[in-house]
Amino acid sequence: MYKYFAYNNLIISELLLPLNPIIDENYYSKNILYINKNTISFIYKETSLIGTISYSIKDQEIYINVPNVAQYLYNNNEIIVDPYDQSDIKLIGLYLIHFVMLFIINNNNYLLLHGSAVTSPFNKEEAMILIGNKGAGKSTLAATLSKHNSKILCDDLIPISKDGLVHPGIPIIKLFEDSYKAITNNAEISNENSDGQGKYHLNANYSSSAKKLNTIIILSKCNINDIEIKELTGGEKIKAIIQHIIKIDTLNKDSFIFTYLMELTKNIKVYSLKRVDEYINPELIIKEIFKIYKKGD
Repeated sequence: MYKYFAYNNLIISELLLPLNPIIDENYYSKNILYINKNTISFIYKETSLIGTISYSIKDQEIYINVPNVAQYLYNNNEIIVDPYDQSDIKLIGLYLIHFVMLFIINNNNYLLLHGSAVTSPFNKEEAMILIGNKGAGKSTLAATLSKHNSKILCDDLIPISKDGLVHPGIPIIKLFEDSYKAITNNAEISNENSDGQGKYHLNANYSSSAKKLNTIIILSKCNINDIEIKELTGGEKIKAIIQHIIKIDTLNKDSFIFTYLMELTKNIKVYSLKRVDEYINPELIIKEIFKIYKKGD
Protein backbone atom coordinates (compact mmCIF):
# COMPACT_ATOMS: atom_id res chain seq x y z
CA MET A 1 0.00 0.00 0.00
CA TYR A 2 1.12 3.56 -0.78
CA LYS A 3 0.52 6.54 1.51
CA TYR A 4 -0.05 10.12 0.32
CA PHE A 5 -1.46 13.38 1.66
CA ALA A 6 -3.76 15.59 -0.44
CA TYR A 7 -6.91 17.66 0.15
CA ASN A 8 -6.76 17.18 3.93
CA ASN A 9 -6.81 13.42 3.49
CA LEU A 10 -4.34 10.72 4.33
CA ILE A 11 -4.65 8.60 1.18
CA ILE A 12 -3.93 4.90 1.55
CA SER A 13 -3.80 3.51 -1.97
CA GLU A 14 -3.37 0.13 -3.58
CA LEU A 15 -2.43 2.02 -6.77
CA LEU A 16 0.68 4.08 -7.40
CA LEU A 17 -0.36 7.74 -7.78
CA PRO A 18 1.52 10.75 -9.25
CA LEU A 19 1.99 12.27 -5.77
CA ASN A 20 4.85 12.44 -3.31
CA PRO A 21 4.55 9.44 -0.97
CA ILE A 22 4.56 9.90 2.79
CA ILE A 23 7.77 8.44 4.18
CA ASP A 24 6.83 8.70 7.87
CA GLU A 25 5.02 5.45 8.70
CA ASN A 26 3.49 7.08 11.80
CA TYR A 27 1.90 9.96 9.84
CA TYR A 28 -1.63 10.64 11.12
CA SER A 29 -4.67 12.46 9.76
CA LYS A 30 -8.25 12.37 11.02
CA ASN A 31 -9.46 12.13 7.40
CA ILE A 32 -8.53 8.89 5.67
CA LEU A 33 -9.35 8.01 2.06
CA TYR A 34 -8.80 4.47 0.82
CA ILE A 35 -8.18 3.69 -2.86
CA ASN A 36 -8.57 0.07 -3.90
CA LYS A 37 -8.58 -1.77 -7.20
CA ASN A 38 -11.68 -3.91 -7.73
CA THR A 39 -14.41 -4.75 -10.22
CA ILE A 40 -17.40 -2.40 -10.49
CA SER A 41 -20.16 -4.71 -11.61
CA PHE A 42 -23.22 -2.48 -11.17
CA ILE A 43 -24.32 -0.64 -14.34
CA TYR A 44 -25.08 3.02 -13.66
CA LYS A 45 -27.78 4.73 -15.70
CA GLU A 46 -29.07 8.31 -16.12
CA THR A 47 -25.51 9.67 -16.19
CA SER A 48 -24.46 13.23 -16.92
CA LEU A 49 -21.58 14.15 -19.21
CA ILE A 50 -18.48 16.35 -19.05
CA GLY A 51 -17.04 15.93 -22.52
CA THR A 52 -16.77 12.16 -23.03
CA ILE A 53 -16.66 11.44 -19.29
CA SER A 54 -19.92 10.27 -17.76
CA TYR A 55 -20.89 10.42 -14.12
CA SER A 56 -23.77 9.60 -11.80
CA ILE A 57 -24.40 10.93 -8.28
CA LYS A 58 -26.81 9.38 -5.80
CA ASP A 59 -26.71 10.34 -2.14
CA GLN A 60 -23.06 9.94 -1.08
CA GLU A 61 -22.20 7.57 -3.94
CA ILE A 62 -20.41 8.97 -6.97
CA TYR A 63 -19.70 6.96 -10.13
CA ILE A 64 -17.36 8.24 -12.85
CA ASN A 65 -16.52 6.54 -16.14
CA VAL A 66 -13.45 7.72 -18.09
CA PRO A 67 -13.51 5.84 -21.44
CA ASN A 68 -10.45 3.66 -22.10
CA VAL A 69 -8.97 4.60 -18.74
CA ALA A 70 -11.03 3.40 -15.74
CA GLN A 71 -14.29 3.43 -13.84
CA TYR A 72 -14.26 5.03 -10.39
CA LEU A 73 -16.78 4.57 -7.58
CA TYR A 74 -16.67 6.73 -4.45
CA ASN A 75 -18.65 5.85 -1.34
CA ASN A 76 -18.03 7.10 2.19
CA ASN A 77 -14.22 7.07 2.53
CA GLU A 78 -13.28 4.70 -0.30
CA ILE A 79 -12.64 5.00 -4.04
CA ILE A 80 -12.86 1.77 -6.00
CA VAL A 81 -10.90 1.83 -9.27
CA ASP A 82 -11.79 -0.58 -12.08
CA PRO A 83 -9.25 -0.06 -14.93
CA TYR A 84 -10.04 -0.90 -18.53
CA ASP A 85 -7.84 -3.48 -20.24
CA GLN A 86 -4.39 -2.16 -21.21
CA SER A 87 -5.10 1.29 -19.75
CA ASP A 88 -2.12 3.45 -18.78
CA ILE A 89 -1.49 3.33 -15.02
CA LYS A 90 -0.21 6.92 -15.12
CA LEU A 91 -3.44 8.15 -16.73
CA ILE A 92 -5.51 6.25 -14.16
CA GLY A 93 -3.73 8.13 -11.37
CA LEU A 94 -3.86 11.52 -13.12
CA TYR A 95 -7.61 11.31 -13.68
CA LEU A 96 -8.08 10.21 -10.09
CA ILE A 97 -6.27 13.12 -8.43
CA HIS A 98 -7.20 15.85 -10.93
CA PHE A 99 -10.76 14.85 -11.87
CA VAL A 100 -12.30 12.29 -9.52
CA MET A 101 -11.14 14.25 -6.48
CA LEU A 102 -12.97 17.28 -7.90
CA PHE A 103 -16.29 15.50 -7.25
CA ILE A 104 -15.33 14.44 -3.76
CA ILE A 105 -14.21 17.95 -2.77
CA ASN A 106 -17.38 19.49 -4.18
CA ASN A 107 -19.45 16.92 -2.35
CA ASN A 108 -17.98 18.26 0.91
CA ASN A 109 -19.32 21.79 0.24
CA TYR A 110 -16.03 23.49 -0.55
CA LEU A 111 -15.80 26.33 -3.01
CA LEU A 112 -13.41 25.09 -5.70
CA LEU A 113 -11.27 27.44 -7.79
CA HIS A 114 -8.99 26.62 -10.69
CA GLY A 115 -5.54 28.06 -10.08
CA SER A 116 -2.60 27.91 -7.69
CA ALA A 117 -2.43 28.71 -3.99
CA VAL A 118 0.61 29.57 -1.87
CA THR A 119 1.26 30.85 1.62
CA SER A 120 1.89 34.58 1.76
CA PRO A 121 5.61 35.45 1.54
CA PHE A 122 4.99 37.92 4.38
CA ASN A 123 2.80 35.84 6.69
CA LYS A 124 3.08 32.04 6.73
CA GLU A 125 -0.43 31.70 8.24
CA GLU A 126 -2.14 33.47 5.31
CA ALA A 127 -2.84 32.28 1.79
CA MET A 128 -2.58 33.94 -1.61
CA ILE A 129 -4.50 32.55 -4.58
CA LEU A 130 -3.52 33.01 -8.23
CA ILE A 131 -6.28 32.49 -10.80
CA GLY A 132 -6.64 33.28 -14.49
CA ASN A 133 -7.24 31.72 -17.88
CA LYS A 134 -5.06 28.95 -19.30
CA GLY A 135 -1.54 30.21 -20.00
CA ALA A 136 -1.84 33.25 -17.74
CA GLY A 137 1.14 32.07 -15.68
CA LYS A 138 -0.51 30.86 -12.46
CA SER A 139 1.71 27.85 -11.85
CA THR A 140 4.88 29.62 -13.02
CA LEU A 141 4.26 32.48 -10.59
CA ALA A 142 3.46 30.07 -7.73
CA ALA A 143 6.69 28.16 -8.39
CA THR A 144 8.66 31.43 -8.39
CA LEU A 145 6.98 32.58 -5.15
CA SER A 146 8.15 29.33 -3.54
CA LYS A 147 11.66 30.77 -3.89
CA HIS A 148 10.54 33.85 -1.93
CA ASN A 149 9.50 32.37 1.41
CA SER A 150 6.13 31.06 0.14
CA LYS A 151 5.05 27.43 0.38
CA ILE A 152 2.78 25.68 -2.12
CA LEU A 153 -0.70 24.83 -0.84
CA CYS A 154 -2.11 23.41 -4.07
CA ASP A 155 -1.92 23.61 -7.83
CA ASP A 156 -4.86 23.17 -10.24
CA LEU A 157 -7.72 22.57 -7.75
CA ILE A 158 -8.05 25.00 -4.82
CA PRO A 159 -10.56 24.01 -2.08
CA ILE A 160 -11.84 26.84 0.15
CA SER A 161 -14.09 26.15 3.15
CA LYS A 162 -16.81 28.49 4.41
CA ASP A 163 -14.59 29.80 7.18
CA GLY A 164 -12.26 31.26 4.52
CA LEU A 165 -9.53 28.64 4.88
CA VAL A 166 -7.59 27.50 1.81
CA HIS A 167 -6.95 23.79 2.25
CA PRO A 168 -3.86 21.96 1.02
CA GLY A 169 -4.42 20.00 -2.16
CA ILE A 170 -1.80 18.72 -4.58
CA PRO A 171 1.46 20.59 -3.90
CA ILE A 172 3.17 19.48 -7.12
CA ILE A 173 3.45 22.34 -9.61
CA LYS A 174 2.74 21.52 -13.28
CA LEU A 175 4.67 23.66 -15.76
CA PHE A 176 5.07 23.89 -19.52
CA GLU A 177 8.53 22.95 -20.75
CA ASP A 178 9.86 26.50 -21.22
CA SER A 179 8.74 27.58 -17.73
CA TYR A 180 10.14 24.42 -16.17
CA LYS A 181 13.55 25.01 -17.75
CA ALA A 182 13.58 28.68 -16.77
CA ILE A 183 12.69 28.09 -13.12
CA THR A 184 14.96 25.08 -12.59
CA ASN A 185 17.81 26.54 -14.70
CA ASN A 186 17.99 23.14 -16.33
CA ALA A 187 18.16 22.84 -20.13
CA GLU A 188 17.35 19.12 -20.02
CA ILE A 189 14.22 17.51 -18.59
CA SER A 190 13.79 13.90 -17.57
CA ASN A 191 10.73 12.13 -18.94
CA GLU A 192 10.12 10.95 -15.38
CA ASN A 193 8.84 14.46 -14.62
CA SER A 194 6.39 14.47 -17.53
CA ASP A 195 2.67 14.00 -16.90
CA GLY A 196 2.21 12.71 -20.44
CA GLN A 197 0.03 15.70 -21.32
CA GLY A 198 2.63 18.34 -22.17
CA LYS A 199 3.49 19.49 -18.64
CA TYR A 200 6.26 18.68 -16.20
CA HIS A 201 6.01 18.20 -12.43
CA LEU A 202 8.09 20.38 -10.15
CA ASN A 203 8.39 19.56 -6.47
CA ALA A 204 8.57 22.62 -4.22
CA ASN A 205 8.32 23.43 -0.52
CA TYR A 206 4.72 22.92 0.52
CA SER A 207 2.39 23.44 3.46
CA SER A 208 0.22 20.59 4.75
CA SER A 209 -2.03 22.81 6.90
CA ALA A 210 -4.91 25.11 5.89
CA LYS A 211 -4.28 28.86 5.76
CA LYS A 212 -6.58 31.88 6.04
CA LEU A 213 -7.27 33.44 2.65
CA ASN A 214 -5.90 36.98 2.46
CA THR A 215 -5.45 37.82 -1.24
CA ILE A 216 -6.68 36.72 -4.65
CA ILE A 217 -4.77 37.86 -7.73
CA ILE A 218 -6.43 37.43 -11.12
CA LEU A 219 -3.82 37.15 -13.88
CA SER A 220 -4.36 38.00 -17.54
CA LYS A 221 -2.34 38.71 -20.68
CA CYS A 222 -3.11 41.91 -22.58
CA ASN A 223 -1.72 44.07 -25.34
CA ILE A 224 0.05 46.43 -22.95
CA ASN A 225 3.64 47.52 -22.43
CA ASP A 226 3.98 47.01 -18.68
CA ILE A 227 2.42 45.34 -15.65
CA GLU A 228 -0.85 46.86 -14.46
CA ILE A 229 -2.35 46.08 -11.05
CA LYS A 230 -5.76 47.30 -9.92
CA GLU A 231 -7.62 46.52 -6.70
CA LEU A 232 -11.17 45.34 -7.30
CA THR A 233 -14.03 46.33 -5.01
CA GLY A 234 -17.68 45.44 -4.44
CA GLY A 235 -19.36 43.49 -7.21
CA GLU A 236 -16.18 43.64 -9.31
CA LYS A 237 -14.65 41.04 -7.01
CA ILE A 238 -17.42 38.49 -7.48
CA LYS A 239 -17.70 39.09 -11.23
CA ALA A 240 -13.97 38.53 -11.68
CA ILE A 241 -13.72 35.43 -9.47
CA ILE A 242 -16.87 33.57 -10.48
CA GLN A 243 -15.62 32.65 -13.95
CA HIS A 244 -12.75 30.71 -12.36
CA ILE A 245 -14.97 28.55 -10.13
CA ILE A 246 -15.07 24.84 -10.92
CA LYS A 247 -18.71 23.86 -10.88
CA ILE A 248 -20.56 20.56 -11.19
CA ASP A 249 -24.21 21.21 -12.01
CA THR A 250 -25.57 18.31 -9.99
CA LEU A 251 -23.60 19.37 -6.89
CA ASN A 252 -23.32 23.16 -7.00
CA LYS A 253 -26.27 25.54 -7.20
CA ASP A 254 -25.74 29.11 -8.39
CA SER A 255 -27.36 30.51 -5.25
CA PHE A 256 -24.93 28.52 -3.08
CA ILE A 257 -21.91 29.78 -5.04
CA PHE A 258 -23.05 33.41 -5.00
CA THR A 259 -23.75 33.40 -1.25
CA TYR A 260 -20.42 31.70 -0.63
CA LEU A 261 -18.56 34.33 -2.66
CA MET A 262 -20.38 37.22 -0.97
CA GLU A 263 -19.14 36.09 2.43
CA LEU A 264 -15.69 35.11 1.23
CA THR A 265 -14.87 38.42 -0.46
CA LYS A 266 -15.90 40.65 2.45
CA ASN A 267 -12.57 40.49 4.21
CA ILE A 268 -10.04 39.74 1.47
CA LYS A 269 -8.17 41.79 -1.10
CA VAL A 270 -8.78 41.02 -4.78
CA TYR A 271 -6.52 42.38 -7.52
CA SER A 272 -6.50 42.30 -11.30
CA LEU A 273 -2.96 41.91 -12.63
CA LYS A 274 -2.50 42.46 -16.37
CA ARG A 275 0.77 41.83 -18.14
CA VAL A 276 2.26 41.91 -21.62
CA ASP A 277 1.08 39.15 -23.99
CA GLU A 278 4.49 37.48 -24.29
CA TYR A 279 7.04 35.86 -21.99
CA ILE A 280 7.97 38.01 -19.01
CA ASN A 281 10.36 37.21 -16.20
CA PRO A 282 8.10 36.16 -13.28
CA GLU A 283 10.46 37.94 -10.88
CA LEU A 284 9.28 41.25 -12.37
CA ILE A 285 5.66 40.34 -11.60
CA ILE A 286 6.57 39.35 -8.06
CA LYS A 287 8.19 42.73 -7.48
CA GLU A 288 4.87 44.38 -8.33
CA ILE A 289 2.96 41.99 -6.07
CA PHE A 290 5.31 42.80 -3.19
CA LYS A 291 4.49 46.49 -3.67
CA ILE A 292 0.82 45.64 -2.98
CA TYR A 293 1.72 44.25 0.43
CA LYS A 294 4.00 47.16 1.29
CA LYS A 295 1.17 49.63 0.55
CA GLY A 296 -1.08 47.68 2.91
CA ASP A 297 1.34 48.02 5.84
